[in-house]
Amino acid sequence: MPPRLTLLLAACFCLAGALGLPRARSHVAAGAPQPMAAAVPPAADGRAINLSRSAPELLVPARVRRLSNAEYDATVQALLGTQLAPGSNFAPDARQAGFTENEAQRIDPVLARQVAAAAENLAAEARPRFSVLAPCATPQAPERCAERFITGFGARAYRRPLRLDERAELLEVFREGTQEGGYEDGVQLVISALLQAPSFLYLTELGSASLADVAQAGRVQLDDYELASALSYLMTGGPPDQKLLEAAATGVLQLPE
Repeated sequence: MPPRLTLLLAACFCLAGALGLPRARSHVAAGAPQPMAAAVPPAADGRAINLSRSAPELLVPARVRRLSNAEYDATVQALLGTQLAPGSNFAPDARQAGFTENEAQRIDPVLARQVAAAAENLAAEARPRFSVLAPCATPQAPERCAERFITGFGARAYRRPLRLDERAELLEVFREGTQEGGYEDGVQLVISALLQAPSFLYLTELGSASLADVAQAGRVQLDDYELASALSYLMTGGPPDQKLLEAAATGVLQLPE
């Protein structure tokens, strides 16, 4: 991997590893599954917003959590069609009350190196399947193919549509990969970058409302794609499939029925 990209991704790990929100007081019995309701995040000045009196039903905080090792394996297998399970060799997950799906999961330097090595190996191993993963019917215009690949595959990797700036940054990664190779080299580097990105490695339960609106409402409303991911990882231990992502795009997951 080019040194500049490695440094960029290392910075992302440090930023993502630092993310985390204080735990709200829980009324759940020890060892019981955590419910999916979420309390509000801290105020802008760092003070916690205490809603325990006005909203005692709130049980867990809004949070950002890393994929567990098993979830990581299920996710890369769904994305790439691989049988590899590198997460089984990662540093052990942190546990809370016996569960690994929790916000205590972080990426420390040891795990960062393991994730980086796994991403590079997975991207290389997927290369024979690029005709399916990243087809290009117009080899004379590789960047057009790359843009389509980044938009589609990137949305599956991040479990939500990519922002314009994210697409632009990944296109730069593709260009860097093609400097000493061709289209497939660029695609391989994009896959490696995606598999090390915080938006791939972390699940958020923060919603899209402003902090003021959250404080007034007394709860966090997960956005459509957060809800799709929460449902999928809860029910299957893996990422949302295309049908669930399409349901998120139409907003039907927010309907009461």
